[in-house]
Amino acid sequence: MAEFPPSGLAVVSVRTHHLHETLIFYRDVVGLNGLVHHGHQPAFELGNGAFLVIVEAHEDAPPTTPEPRFPLLAFAVQDLDEAVARLKSHRIDLPWGINSNPQSRWVEFYDPGGNLIELAQFIH
Repeated sequence: MAEFPPSGLAVVSVRTHHLHETLIFYRDVVGLNGLVHHGHQPAFELGNGAFLVIVEAHEDAPPTTPEPRFPLLAFAVQDLDEAVARLKSHRIDLPWGINSNPQSRWVEFYDPGGNLIELAQFIH
């Protein structure tokens, strides 16, 4: 019998009505490496065998709603201040600013497709 729970993240898919802008965002702003997709959905490497797949939404599909602030895709970063500076240099709106608790600091924002993204720095 297979072990459960899962051993790691495999694929995260986000939906967008703005495919080109969303691909540029994940490549140029977030800094992910794109994969050659040969007819499949565009994808990026997340590391440890996991992938981010970008799915183009049909025009009649309802947009992602901003409330509540879930679901989201969260990326761990080594230096949140550096990450925030990069986001600001690309004019990314940070509607809730930087948040923190004793274990982490994070910032949440929307990608061009309306998907909620979080960058988190974990405090050791």
